[in-house]
Amino acid sequence: MNDVDGEEPISNMVASITKDKEGVVTCLYEAHHGYEDGDHITFTEIQGMTELNGCKPIKIKVLGPYTFSIGDTTKFSNYEQGGVVSQVKTHKTIHFKSIKAAMNANEFLMTDFAKFDRPDQLHIGFQALYEFQKQKGQLPRSRCKADADEFLKVVKALNEKSPAKADELDENVMREMAYTCRGERECNERDGLPLPWRLVSTGSHYGRGGSSGGHEACFGKFHPVCQYIYFDALECLPEDKDTSLTEENCQPTNSRYDGQVAIFGSDFQEKMGNLKYFLVGAGAIGCEMLKNWALMGLSAGENGHI
Repeated sequence: MNDVDGEEPISNMVASITKDKEGVVTCLYEAHHGYEDGDHITFTEIQGMTELNGCKPIKIKVLGPYTFSIGDTTKFSNYEQGGVVSQVKTHKTIHFKSIKAAMNANEFLMTDFAKFDRPDQLHIGFQALYEFQKQKGQLPRSRCKADADEFLKVVKALNEKSPAKADELDENVMREMAYTCRGERECNERDGLPLPWRLVSTGSHYGRGGSSGGHEACFGKFHPVCQYIYFDALECLPEDKDTSLTEENCQPTNSRYDGQVAIFGSDFQEKMGNLKYFLVGAGAIGCEMLKNWALMGLSAGENGHI
């Protein structure tokens, strides 16, 4: 990586530098210096301790909001006054685990701190989906309680022997995973497209992440995701989902919206198709919005209108 955060290098005015085994730099008390442990810095315009002017990048240790240490300064001249300290962007090598090793390690990027225990469970759950498909020849059917019960058994068995074992399994979350997993499968089987990209909402969410990851790989800018990122939005399901969503209601209808029907039901799709919306402006954001609406079938019914 050439630039971990993509931000402009930070500069601060120097207030003092001690002459010590661990020289301490104090910045003017106008604002926090903004540096982190391991950052590299250099100096200019220092009077007195001129050996630091234009020096090679020095790795620092942050001591406080206004102070940090730069190592041995005992052989330098005495500091007199002034100076500017500036952050230097340095190369950083990032090592990634193999897929096999990563599957057995609990290393996740948090997307929702209100669901702190969720990534561990989803990590096991996705592996269980593959195992279920391997055993049964298909994914669990939408809102099929029998399939959800079988899936739960697979989840528990996998979790028991996994090195990345989840401490607790929320059975309701795992059941919803079984109930909704075909939201991607119905599109994937018909159109032959990769899994998480056909449901519009998840496609938009992960599309941004994918394009950002490509940018990071090409230009060495910003920090990539290490190793797994899991996202769920179960709160989008209706509160009465256990009664309003049935196996019959979520059956595919051989339409482009089968992915949504498998999750939210045909009644929801029909209602969404008959909505009337008014969009102000069709520029950069408006065009993207119209595209998403078209893919979702919003206002695409007989009584719908945009």
